[in-house]
Amino acid sequence: LMSQQGSDLFRYLTQVNPEATLSALERVFNNLDVDELRNGIAYRRNIVWSLENLCFWDYTFQRAARLLLNFAEAENETWGNNATNQFLQLFHIYLSGTQANPSKRIELIDEILQAKSYEKKVLAIKALGSALESHHFIRTAGVETQGARFPTSDWRPQKWFEIFDYSRDALNRLTKIASNEDQRLATLARHEIAN
Repeated sequence: LMSQQGSDLFRYLTQVNPEATLSALERVFNNLDVDELRNGIAYRRNIVWSLENLCFWDYTFQRAARLLLNFAEAENETWGNNATNQFLQLFHIYLSGTQANPSKRIELIDEILQAKSYEKKVLAIKALGSALESHHFIRTAGVETQGARFPTSDWRPQKWFEIFDYSRDALNRLTKIASNEDQRLATLARHEIAN
């Protein structure tokens, strides 16, 4: 997994058996610190693509998103589809790249906001800002078509109240953070609300 060729091959295995491949990724990468993840140049791109595939499925979303968050915390790429941007996209209301419903996504953000890592809290606040975005959604096709399965689609709201509830949940959390004693996080939360 920590080589260019091994990670490239592994990326295709995620489409065949999401559960087993996610467990393998957790065993290898969960215990690496930020510097070790940042220095993994040879395999990083393929692992991020693997995690993108694994975040798509509702039943692997939270575990895969936590691991993607670790790579986002250790970001070393400037590509538009780097770990950070892939993580933030998961919280869009449309074209999120996941089948996970908004309540599952908000639950994950709540967990991240309790983390000790300042950078993870920053990413959680930015994810809440992504949840508030209301237009200009764009995503390249691909994650919804994996292996020989029929293409499926991202979660999308069926009723207006689903959009309103998700937006309200995100805004309530940002408002609470904006009145927080940590001025850097409060400023970022106010910025996300204003945007």
